[in-house]
Amino acid sequence: MAVDARNRVIVTYLIKMLHDLHYQVIAEGVEDQATFDEVAALGFDGAQGFYISRPLPLAALGQFMAAAGQPWRRETDAAAPH
Repeated sequence: MAVDARNRVIVTYLIKMLHDLHYQVIAEGVEDQATFDEVAALGFDGAQGFYISRPLPLAALGQFMAAAGQPWRRETDAAAPH
């Protein structure tokens, strides 16, 4: 999306289609605040990537989630889990 604006149009329509089918859409590879803000503005339901957290061993995941809440999710009721 950062290189070709046409990709943003494709992503926007894919998000809408998946939401219409009641799927949640997660952005992959979010590595900085600017990218996180952009995917949130596009309507992604969540994000994954180094901006959220470096990879964690399973034993540390619960502790991370308890301390961080859900920083990878935006508030929405538009998409229900499928």
